[in-house]
Amino acid sequence: MTSPVDITHQFVIVARLGDVCRFSGAVSRYESDPWFYMRTKLREIEAPLQALKQQQLASARGRFLKELAAGTPSDAALADFRAVLDRYLGPGDYADVAIHLDPRDLALPSSRALLTDALNQAKPHNLFQDPKPHERLIAELWSRLGLDRLEAALTRKPKTARRKAMVLRRLRRNVAEYCSVLHVPTHAEDTFSPFMLHRVEALAVACLRLLDRCR
Repeated sequence: MTSPVDITHQFVIVARLGDVCRFSGAVSRYESDPWFYMRTKLREIEAPLQALKQQQLASARGRFLKELAAGTPSDAALADFRAVLDRYLGPGDYADVAIHLDPRDLALPSSRALLTDALNQAKPHNLFQDPKPHERLIAELWSRLGLDRLEAALTRKPKTARRKAMVLRRLRRNVAEYCSVLHVPTHAEDTFSPFMLHRVEALAVACLRLLDRCR
């Protein structure tokens, strides 16, 4: 059976991204430190994002096992499933599952049982806790968001309150622009694809890295 995906997790992620992209006068009345505020909102993306990844992985696993029960999937279907798993799993879990995704092996009931066990034990990788396996993607987002230039602006000259405020304004704008290009969903009928979710996680990790380095 395909597991359902709770859309409320997506709404929370979108809301926190919205908070990251603005620091209004209303917010400033109760939050005096915009640097801390942005860092807090980025951190608050972690829990709903991991929950959504877990549900999406369970849904993808259910669809694949249903297809597997009907017969050995095609090479194209197996390649698509590997691509999906690559968005969710860390290197260890990915290797444990991928080794069984061979049409010849899947013709054997024992291999199917091993694959099912490996899929049931696999957990989504958390970039917030362990970014190392996906440093290439984080570096891509670091460059795409212009974080190298923002870091330089804070390290080459005195880190004044005015300079930090300027960096935060630019960071908010860059994040908002990237989310627009990525087409982050805002309606219940639109959902995060594995591609989108992976990049939103890398975006949050990259921004946190800048804020932690330069606070």
